[in-house]
Amino acid sequence: MDELFITHGAGLDIHKKVIVATVLTPDLTETRTFGSVTEELLA
Repeated sequence: MDELFITHGAGLDIHKKVIVATVLTPDLTETRTFGSVTEELLA
């Protein structure tokens, strides 16, 4: 049986005041934090 390896992934962690987004690839791990109110998301 062949093995399957997931090489890319992404996730969101949503809280009342902040949203944290993370992207994982073999070459990159990047995390960004955003405010969760409309003005902060549009900035």
